[in-house]
Amino acid sequence: MSSRETQIVHDNEELYRRILETTREGVWVLGPDLVTTFVNPRVAELLGYEQKQVVGRPLAEFMFAEDASAYSERIELRRQGQSEDYEMRLRRKNGQPLWVLVAATPLIDGEGRFTGTFGMLTDITERKRTEQALIRSEQQYRMLVEIMPDLVVRYDSALHRTFVNPAWEEVSGLSAGEVVNVPAGAIPRVPRPLNETYAEALRRVLATGQRESVEFDWINARGEKLNLQYIIVPERDPGGKVSGLLAVGRDVTDLVRAEEQLRRREIRVKRMNRVLGTLSDGNQALVRAADEQELLDQMCRVIVDSGGHTVAWIGLIEADGRTLSTKAWAGPGDLRGWPCGDGGTCDAPAAVVREGRARVSHDIIADAGYVVCGPRLHEQGCRSAVTLPVASEGTILGALSIYSSDPAAFDDEEVELLTELANDLGYGIGTLRARIDREKGQRRLQATMEATIQALASIVELRDPYTAGHQRRVAHLSTAIATELGLAQDRVLGLHLAAVCHDIGKIQVPAEILSKPGRLTAIEFELIKGHVDAGYEILRSIDFPWPLADVVRQHHERLDGSGYPLGVQGQALLIESRILAVADVVEAITTHRPYRAGLGVESALGEIRTGRGVLFDADVVDACVRLFTEKRFGFS
Repeated sequence: MSSRETQIVHDNEELYRRILETTREGVWVLGPDLVTTFVNPRVAELLGYEQKQVVGRPLAEFMFAEDASAYSERIELRRQGQSEDYEMRLRRKNGQPLWVLVAATPLIDGEGRFTGTFGMLTDITERKRTEQALIRSEQQYRMLVEIMPDLVVRYDSALHRTFVNPAWEEVSGLSAGEVVNVPAGAIPRVPRPLNETYAEALRRVLATGQRESVEFDWINARGEKLNLQYIIVPERDPGGKVSGLLAVGRDVTDLVRAEEQLRRREIRVKRMNRVLGTLSDGNQALVRAADEQELLDQMCRVIVDSGGHTVAWIGLIEADGRTLSTKAWAGPGDLRGWPCGDGGTCDAPAAVVREGRARVSHDIIADAGYVVCGPRLHEQGCRSAVTLPVASEGTILGALSIYSSDPAAFDDEEVELLTELANDLGYGIGTLRARIDREKGQRRLQATMEATIQALASIVELRDPYTAGHQRRVAHLSTAIATELGLAQDRVLGLHLAAVCHDIGKIQVPAEILSKPGRLTAIEFELIKGHVDAGYEILRSIDFPWPLADVVRQHHERLDGSGYPLGVQGQALLIESRILAVADVVEAITTHRPYRAGLGVESALGEIRTGRGVLFDADVVDACVRLFTEKRFGFS
């Protein structure tokens, strides 16, 4: 080779080297063992390595493991001398994927042997990201369309359906295979495949390119009559020409049914709430010692004012077991003296009481059960009625009659609801009567117990005139503290009774010790301390509904266990005992004793403040102090 030829070869080599180094395409050369023999700077840049870090390394080190099998099939094509263009995923140094378009060519020597492969790489990572994002977006939209409850249909310019979603298939009773790419009016299983109103709207949108809303009736493949609403929008080709239609609709029939069911359910809930509210008011009346008349009047008022009925009437059976008399009513006019209210010839309420089941009249003028009072009720605007038995625990108490200004106003659902109302009314009346009887018995029993306890307390005070009234004053303060702490009224009553007789055990202490003016000896003090156990023994044999015996036994115990007789401490002490202990100390220090004059309220409060949280319950002490310092409590 001449020197000129050598120079030309050198110049060409230099040119090709510069081209390879400056091109934005990657060049990757592999040997027959797929080990890298050359990469240009662009490959190294794309991978995030230096060139020397890539050369000499197998291609597999720059691939994801899951892609290796696919590449092994491609390299077989190179070995067979075939070139190929394909997309390939490589792994960058930072672990991120690098997508490249590869133009691969096998390298064959002069003897036809495979010596490697030459590849030109173009970075398509961003394009792949865009494609994948589009695919994900399309999948998401397709999934939404397939699961959405709206009916979705696409039409081409010939009004052939090109797509229907599952919701449309479900409502129509047709499959996509029966309707897609089939003329819209050619569905043999449907009487009217395409409603004309709907078809005209489709044609208008095709012609004008303006969206439209349309509502129409349609009978589906199951023979169900549907009311459908659609919004039709045009689809345009890249040139802006209307090329098809997208119709999105819904089955308004189901919506109307659902709304009607919801409306009825809401009405039922409201009515039941009103009934429960009435019964609740009746229960409140019981607590306030109200009679059943308030419950009856309120029930009638709710039926008329809240229930929207014209007249409500309640009649109850008198003590003779036969006469059905008016007890309450609401509506126009005065129902006293009406035949239906006084056992007259109006038979509807009497028949209901006699038979024990509801009676519905869709036209009271034509009903023989209202032959007497029907005309008068008609004058008041009543057209239909339902009368229901009012019962408690199987016993018929009377009847509830409800009148409406609408003819045939009481359907089965309404009667069922009002039957529940009548049952609740009967339960309320029975509960009210039983509660009144029970409260009378409880008051008698309570009065007897209080009288008994007062009698026991009086015995102690007769034997100890110096402390006469001590138990009564302690009971007064204990009750005030318990109320201040928010104890339930029943527990406050129990504490009051325990306080009234908390020193009952002093019955066994000799009177001369109780009234001794001087200091007690150790033996005498032990005798005095024995009064708590003695009181416990006296009271524990009596079946009180409160733990009176335990409260009396614990009233000299202290939080830290330093009290007597058992050394009970902390939370093991009943709250009633903790209250009684504070009240007992305050009263004892405040008032006179045989062995000293009273020390006054300030000294007593100072004593319990000193023992707060140690000897005495902190909350009880605070409540007691508030009573004297803020609420002007005083012993009477």
